[in-house]
Amino acid sequence: MYTVYILYIYIGLVTCDRTDGSEKIDRIALRLQAKEMFMHGYNSYMKYAYPHDELMPLSCKGRQRGVTPPRGDVDDALGNFSLTLVDSLDSLVVLGELDEFEKSVERIVTNVRFDSNLVVSVFETNIRMVGGLISGKADFSVLTVGLELLIIIICVTGHIMAKLVQSKDEKRLKWYKDELLQMAADLADKLLPAFNTTSGIPYSRINLKYGMLDFLRQQHDTCTACGGTMILEFAALSRLTGRPIYEEKARKAMDFLWAQRHRGSDLMGTVLNVHSGDWIRRDAGIGAGIDSYYEYCLKAYILLGDEGYLYRFNKHYDAIMRYVNKGPLFIDVHMHKPTVAARTYMDSLLAFWPGIQVLKGDLKAAIEFHETLYQVIKRHKFLPEAFTHDLQVHWAQHPIRPEFIESTYLLYRATKDKHYLRVAQNILDSMNKFLRVECGFAAVKDIRSMNHEDRMDSFVLSETLKYLYMIFTDSSDLPIDLDNYVLTTEAHFIPLSIGDTDNSEKLPRRLIIDPDEIIDDENAVIAKKFRSACPATVTNEKYDNLPAYAEGLRNTVQSVVSELTKNSESTSSCSGMPKRLSAWSFSATNAEHMKQLKQMGIQMEFQVDGRVHLTHSPDSGEVNEFTTETETVLAESDNMLNSVCMLDSAASVEKQTNIYIVHPSHAAVTQSLSIIMLVVLLWLSVMIVAAIVVCVVVCVYRILAMRQPLAKPNNIEGPETSECVVIKGDNENNGDDDGRDDDDSDGNAVSPKWAVLGSEFIQEMIVMAGSEKYGFGFNGDRIVQVVSQPIFGMLHWRAVSAQFGQDLNYKAVIAEVQIAMPFRACGPLTNARRMNGRIAVVQRQDCMFQEKARYVQQSGAVGIIIIDNTVGTSIDVLPPFAMSGDQTIKDDIVIPVVFLYNKEGLAFMDHIIHYPNALVRLSDRLSNPSYLFEDFACYGTNKYPSSKLGFVEDTDYSGDVIVIDSSLPAVLLNFRFASINAGNNTEDKQKVVEENVEEMQKLYNLATESDTVVFYNVIRHIGYWQLGLSTQPTETQLRKFFLLIPTVVRIQQSTHNPATLLGSITTVSCRSWNKLFNCQRIR
Repeated sequence: MYTVYILYIYIGLVTCDRTDGSEKIDRIALRLQAKEMFMHGYNSYMKYAYPHDELMPLSCKGRQRGVTPPRGDVDDALGNFSLTLVDSLDSLVVLGELDEFEKSVERIVTNVRFDSNLVVSVFETNIRMVGGLISGKADFSVLTVGLELLIIIICVTGHIMAKLVQSKDEKRLKWYKDELLQMAADLADKLLPAFNTTSGIPYSRINLKYGMLDFLRQQHDTCTACGGTMILEFAALSRLTGRPIYEEKARKAMDFLWAQRHRGSDLMGTVLNVHSGDWIRRDAGIGAGIDSYYEYCLKAYILLGDEGYLYRFNKHYDAIMRYVNKGPLFIDVHMHKPTVAARTYMDSLLAFWPGIQVLKGDLKAAIEFHETLYQVIKRHKFLPEAFTHDLQVHWAQHPIRPEFIESTYLLYRATKDKHYLRVAQNILDSMNKFLRVECGFAAVKDIRSMNHEDRMDSFVLSETLKYLYMIFTDSSDLPIDLDNYVLTTEAHFIPLSIGDTDNSEKLPRRLIIDPDEIIDDENAVIAKKFRSACPATVTNEKYDNLPAYAEGLRNTVQSVVSELTKNSESTSSCSGMPKRLSAWSFSATNAEHMKQLKQMGIQMEFQVDGRVHLTHSPDSGEVNEFTTETETVLAESDNMLNSVCMLDSAASVEKQTNIYIVHPSHAAVTQSLSIIMLVVLLWLSVMIVAAIVVCVVVCVYRILAMRQPLAKPNNIEGPETSECVVIKGDNENNGDDDGRDDDDSDGNAVSPKWAVLGSEFIQEMIVMAGSEKYGFGFNGDRIVQVVSQPIFGMLHWRAVSAQFGQDLNYKAVIAEVQIAMPFRACGPLTNARRMNGRIAVVQRQDCMFQEKARYVQQSGAVGIIIIDNTVGTSIDVLPPFAMSGDQTIKDDIVIPVVFLYNKEGLAFMDHIIHYPNALVRLSDRLSNPSYLFEDFACYGTNKYPSSKLGFVEDTDYSGDVIVIDSSLPAVLLNFRFASINAGNNTEDKQKVVEENVEEMQKLYNLATESDTVVFYNVIRHIGYWQLGLSTQPTETQLRKFFLLIPTVVRIQQSTHNPATLLGSITTVSCRSWNKLFNCQRIR
């Protein structure tokens, strides 16, 4: 049981406050300005965008999904259900716009439906739509009339704000019979199938019309926030409708998430599997992907009074403040290794955290972190989507998010510190100056140039401007008492009375309690008017001293932040140096990483046993113990996050240090091996000379005998192993920013500052070597060779091997190739049926090599080729590495795994696009092209079946409307658009595309109605694209589309003549490769 203390707040009635000795803040004027800004955005939406979901403020039109240019996953919040109107409904009541509220309720009841054939986000639909529809509905609502508190019992099926307005004015909403609540229940019912998973965590997306389609069930991953941000809305809906299923589903999801926490650190990752609960992304922080889960742990306790949720939140909170919090900053860490940072920047969504700390009662921490965020805003005018530890821009967008102003509002409510009024005023002024446009408020594409983006999300009205209005408004001027409600993550009002389920005579609960509502005498508890809904307050400061106390905390934060940024700015990131390379982000295939190693005085060598040897050579001088210094730096980081430049005052780091990444070797063993290797090298030198002589003689003999060019003997070795260590290639490509010639370098760091950075990097490597699932090594080149005609082995690429899977030494695997879908193969393959007996081609990214190989092996493939996703990499200029496996589990991979760098991989992909049935050989050596061609010339064939040289685009299929080639797969679409072209209006374009689709549907069938819908929706998008509409299907639609291609069946005995369509033929070819989807007009 937790002791509950009281947070004392004085609700002043002053409307004109001084922020210092001279400056005044006119709260009435600012309140009116905030309202005018809201109405400007709202009226622009109603004039230019309604009934569409969102306003495009630069185009002055509505965003219509399927017609306006798509934005990827961002559009999953849109369902053609007037999102902005529903989301901002309760804002109209807060602002006193009751006439408009009544009209909007009628518009929603009359026009909004939830039957669009669209895939939407379960998470966004819940917090924006379900929350918007039920917002303010209660069994017991506390209303403010003048200075009186009036308790009004409202019917359980009424909508909160509608009932509130009815109670304030009997003439309003006489027709309203709880329609909004029923709509909320109907929409929630459409979301319920998404919860049918093994764990109870909902799938991330669902189709509003058809529910959980097959391709949606194949998406097993979801974010922690997506699964853990349901309990407030669903619990309220259950209490209002009397149907417990909603709350039960949300509680089950929360319970499962809690069970998946890391038991050692109590931290949570950001992405997990909805069935197994396995973590996909183990980054632990308080930003994107996790934010609202923590928020709802605390708010579920506040709303429902369940101590279990408070216990969970406190455990998480302690872990975050221990591991993630670094002074005034919050840096993501690995949940299973919380002392290791997961990234070097912070995203803007973590700005909600100070507000949560206020509700938690940790005012000191809230004030400090809020001030850090405000310093970022003062530097850049707005909070960028992501920023670095020294407050520099990482992602420059600003979509007018509400999290910071929400925290500002809660801090002002908790402290009555006038500083937060000035912060809100600065936000208000910046929005008017930089974001206001003729048709609303436009998001910022880049805060450095203040270029606008044609975007105004619904939360601008439902949250950002609502919080700005509330911070400048006295409680007595609002139509509701805010302390009787908990605000959801989308700022919708849910009354605290919903959580009062027992009949005991308890005092009503309030979010924040005024001083005159508390009696200090413990013997006079019965005289208290209210109970606090929030947990303990951590500060011992008296209320009257809070502003001065907060000012002192802010001054301290400003000093720390000033030091961070001063070092960064004064030295220009340490005299022009980039941010120091982190050990956990290091890649031997990244040219920039290799360049920075050299500048830090670190040399990398590949050892004969497969290990990588790193040697650090600072400037010559005295010895410095790295471990001791590292511990000191880590201890200091508890108080502030040191930039690399602040280490200059430490003792000079001037010792040459050697480490082995995989397993350190003893000096004696190393010396012995060196002597042995010297003897072996001398012997090899003699043998190599002899071998060269023999090879020359044999080659000349074969050439004279066969009278045709002959490459090497049958077992041609790959490139010389001496080419494997190509640190020399890096020297040729890397310039020297410090004015030194790399070729003349003695291997030392280019400056003392670089030497310090090198020592830090080495220490990180030492810490990581024992635990990080990332290893180096080299087992020799592998060869990817095309052996079928007409190539006959003349085309081949050098690849690198894996430390797991089948060993290709003196072995080979020969098979056709098949591109995996999804291309990155981080989950079960959707084209597994075509993968059996073939070599899979996948892309590097998103998951471990061994995980990709496991999914490919499960599909029946006999080998896997992984292609590097880093543009421009090549084995000719970068040192090869061995793909490492998970050493903690048994190696269950039995198929060969090879890796092609980006340059070689693109060349390989280009070939198989033209020859999709080519045979490919994976081995450690070449097969002699002369022998392959000799077999073909002598016997008319060779031991490998020939490739199919023709492909579907080369043949005239003008008599058909759809032509299927399942080899890649590929599809040809023949459209006839009559006289319609890009210059016609949208309605004419849609009409002619529908005519084409109708003709296709008369000729081709699919197995189910849902498959038919998905297949032909993609074809509609392609048709629109040909007529100039910027539309494209979603990635999941495309994946399903290509999976359905082999199942398309032509209707037998059809007498339909497709030539009845008018106009010339427009032929579009679509193939699935690389990024899953490639279409081009060929005729």
